[in-house]
Amino acid sequence: MLMLPGDLSQQYNDLLIRKSFPDEAKSTYLKWLRFYWDFCDKYHFNPYCPESLPRFLQKLVEKRQSDQQLKQAGHAMTMFYRMQYQPVPCSGAALAENSLQTAVHNESKPLIAAPAETMATGGKPSKAANQGDSVSPHENDITARVDPGTGSSWVFVYDALNSEIKIRHYSPKTLKSYRSWARHFQAFTKSKDYEALNQKDVVDFLSHLAVVKQVSASSQNQAFNALLFLYKHVLKNEFGEIKGVARAKRRPYIPVVLSREEIDLIVEHLDEPVNLIAKLLYGCGLRLFECLNLRVHCFNFDAGILTVHDGKGKRTGQCQFHKLWFRN
Repeated sequence: MLMLPGDLSQQYNDLLIRKSFPDEAKSTYLKWLRFYWDFCDKYHFNPYCPESLPRFLQKLVEKRQSDQQLKQAGHAMTMFYRMQYQPVPCSGAALAENSLQTAVHNESKPLIAAPAETMATGGKPSKAANQGDSVSPHENDITARVDPGTGSSWVFVYDALNSEIKIRHYSPKTLKSYRSWARHFQAFTKSKDYEALNQKDVVDFLSHLAVVKQVSASSQNQAFNALLFLYKHVLKNEFGEIKGVARAKRRPYIPVVLSREEIDLIVEHLDEPVNLIAKLLYGCGLRLFECLNLRVHCFNFDAGILTVHDGKGKRTGQCQFHKLWFRN
């Protein structure tokens, strides 16, 4: 299950504390929020968009969750929308309410209008409900919005990102990494309309990673490369030179270099064919997968030249080797 981005978990927990929810209820509501977040990530829905809630509830129906659990999940998400959005009702409220009622076998009352209850209490109302913590009319309206520029769908972005990476024959690990950073960027901008993204969004996000999240320098650079690819090849928007970014601290790295005598001692204690692999790795500077993919036609024994086909980045390179490496 995915972790909630940023300090969202803490903000949601603080809201439940202000509403005097008992500890048992807070734990359950936070679990529903994580389930909802994982569902939106898996099926590419926008978690900040209230229209994603009926789909989430329909999925719970398919998993045969009880009516009590459906009501609890709906109220938990209502608390989340109340935290994220300003109470401004929109024209699609009636449609969203109808979708909610359909998702729970056409119940006569909206799910999220029910009082907060927990599974652990056996269906009894929670402390918050007993204290008169009723759901406000604006809280009942799950289609309230905060900003017309946020809450947009990024389905196109992820589809285009998949296509662009596959066209360039990048590694599946690169696709996974770039998609992950795109999700973090989407959460940071609260699903801002991708056509309105600009350089400032990138600067703020990279600075947030270094200052708030305290990621390593390599992680920040990876995020920058992912956003660079996203802007250039997916959004078709060059954001130019990035200035004013808080840089993550890079730890000094001192490599360990063995002497020639130490290398000879290591190779002498290796059996065939591992000793040949070690000689090629050390003598030619090959990567492990490049060495293991070598074939006979890669070696020119007359000239002592080794040709590496399909190396990292599908590149081809050559290096010299010693013929004595292949003798017993």
